[in-house]
Amino acid sequence: MENKIYGNEKLLSFFRNASGAGRLSHAYILEGGEGSGKKTLASFVARLINCKSLGERPCGVCESCRKISEGIDPDVKTVVAEKDKKQIGVDVMRDLRADVYISPNEEDCKVYIIPDAQNMNVQAQNVFLKTLEEPPANVYFLLLCSNIANMLPTVRSRAPSLKMQIFSESELRSHLLDIDPSLRSLDPSEFDMTVRLAGGRIGEALRLLGDSKKTSGETPRDKAESLVDLLIGKNDTASSLVFARKSVKGRDEGRDVLLYSIYALRDLVAAKKGGKGVTMLFYGDRQKAEALAENQTSARLVSVVSLFEEAYNGIQLNLNTDNLFTDLIVSVRKTAGI
Repeated sequence: MENKIYGNEKLLSFFRNASGAGRLSHAYILEGGEGSGKKTLASFVARLINCKSLGERPCGVCESCRKISEGIDPDVKTVVAEKDKKQIGVDVMRDLRADVYISPNEEDCKVYIIPDAQNMNVQAQNVFLKTLEEPPANVYFLLLCSNIANMLPTVRSRAPSLKMQIFSESELRSHLLDIDPSLRSLDPSEFDMTVRLAGGRIGEALRLLGDSKKTSGETPRDKAESLVDLLIGKNDTASSLVFARKSVKGRDEGRDVLLYSIYALRDLVAAKKGGKGVTMLFYGDRQKAEALAENQTSARLVSVVSLFEEAYNGIQLNLNTDNLFTDLIVSVRKTAGI
């Protein structure tokens, strides 16, 4: 069964037309933030290339479509970094270069999907460049990236770049309720905040909503509230460091904690400036935000927001999570006199 793709009609039409006319490029870069649907679109393209239907393609029901959807087709391969390594290294790309010249097992074409193409180091990109320059006729590459600026200009010049669609808040809300009608039972303010945090990306919204539906244990939102309370409310650097070390587990959770914290801190800025008509994005209890902001200067709160935003950008670049939170908390401590 074909996974439903929401939006991105222009990209779907582009790939269908190019495939039908025999004008598909041997490589494409799909650019979009995490949860923007890049992997779903890459699966669509892989099925489009290898679908056996004589009618509309991809049909979603033939053997090739089924295997690709289930991730078990031997001729559609996902290229990732070696175990315990954050970057895709030169050895991985050398193995790929050797593999592309081996004939397909079952399909007419081989498709290589690189989910984190921006994480290829420079040496790996240079090895891959040689493959892009001399690709076999029956091989296609789909490079998925969140920031194309991290890829070499020489690589970008040999693979057309296509951007994933970003939905408006109303569109995203409608699509989410279509995907999972049970979301209607969530607290409206929680749902609305998640829609805002997702930045127009369905996958990101579903991931964040999955956290909010947990029935046990602290969610990233809970941890963000605790961290802001320790840093701003109690001005307790030592406890903040211990909390971050013990409670924030891994890059993905760290990213979410930072994202929620940014929205919490922006509420404090709004509360400090006395904007009674401004809607709180994080705190349901406006009085709590006002109490946290009471003994802070506006300048300090704005500075702390900037520090958290810098940390959020850093964690997107795979910086060490423990070190990043330690540096962040120490930096926040230095703003105490503002």
